[in-house]
Amino acid sequence: MQNTLPIHVQLENLIRDKIANGEYAIGSCLPSERRLAETYGINRLTVRAALKNLRQEGLIVAHQGRGNFVNSARMRLSFSSIRGFGTQLKSQGVVHTSKVLIAQKVPANHKLSRCFQLPVGTPLYHLTRIRIGNSHAIVIDDTYFPFSLIPDVEKIDFSVESLYHNFEKNQIILAEARQTLMVTILTDEDAQLLELPPNSPVFCINHQVSDVSGRLVEYTLSYVNPERANITSYLKNQL
Repeated sequence: MQNTLPIHVQLENLIRDKIANGEYAIGSCLPSERRLAETYGINRLTVRAALKNLRQEGLIVAHQGRGNFVNSARMRLSFSSIRGFGTQLKSQGVVHTSKVLIAQKVPANHKLSRCFQLPVGTPLYHLTRIRIGNSHAIVIDDTYFPFSLIPDVEKIDFSVESLYHNFEKNQIILAEARQTLMVTILTDEDAQLLELPPNSPVFCINHQVSDVSGRLVEYTLSYVNPERANITSYLKNQL
């Protein structure tokens, strides 16, 4: 391994890549500490540190006496880049689908008009979807964006088409996202949609995404089932 990053971080990234490309399949056992140390010419303490971090992240899970396994229970949702749900899960080898609950034109209320810097009553498009991975509900995305952004938006089937792909088709280039992580309690109906008991706490991520001109083009509240997904963020020191 030759890189400016610490050796254990390089190994973590290598294992992440192998999981993402399917070389280490979901549910499979990773090579042993000894084998990893021999393969990459590093000491076992370094390997142990990398595996510990991956376990804390929830990407792998240890079974006593058996080794470390790629975690099949939880997907990873990242704060580190502006990527859609489908793109993130596809990179992890997860079969993903969406179910549309709401898809309609609505007038901007006071809160959303302030966010989008548009007059109250300006047409927005309201899109609510259940995001599904490996046949299990993971996220409810409740999204608003200006109705005028995408021509014929009411004809688009967002159960099969990506919102970000439609932005791209209409020359809307995403440049910046402000994301806020909270914890909330869902309504009984939404908890049931996420296959959770009533009054279960969930992650709530507020995404406010702007294009290259600085215009807000998306306001989304994502309600994440904490039993099915981990929220991750990869940071690099700017030297």
